[in-house]
Amino acid sequence: MPAYLGELGQAFTLTLLANERMPKTAMWGERAMLDWPLTMALHWPSAEVPKLMYISGLGKARDYESDILAEYKERSLQLLREAGQTNSLVAQLAPLVWKMFGMQDEFQAHMRNLPSDASPTYTTWLDRVGE
Repeated sequence: MPAYLGELGQAFTLTLLANERMPKTAMWGERAMLDWPLTMALHWPSAEVPKLMYISGLGKARDYESDILAEYKERSLQLLREAGQTNSLVAQLAPLVWKMFGMQDEFQAHMRNLPSDASPTYTTWLDRVGE
């Protein structure tokens, strides 16, 4: 529980940055804040929440234009590969991760190859991600 509560505090800080409620200059320990949920996900591989928190943190880092976001690309793609191998719901967030890292080709290929029975909710979400 302490690891999770610590991450909640860090996620709140990233949210404040992403929503321009605090300046980037007031933040310290950005790598630690982005690494924390990834460390939790690696420590508890069957737990979905740390993986979701990790991707959420990356999304916030993209919103506040983090200078270190690119450092997380390979680790994020590895997390997605592992999620796909274990049939984790987190694998469905791959399009969001691709967009965060400017992987337009992968995103567009996914959009072109959607099954005809894809959920309308999922396709609406994909449209929002693509904007």
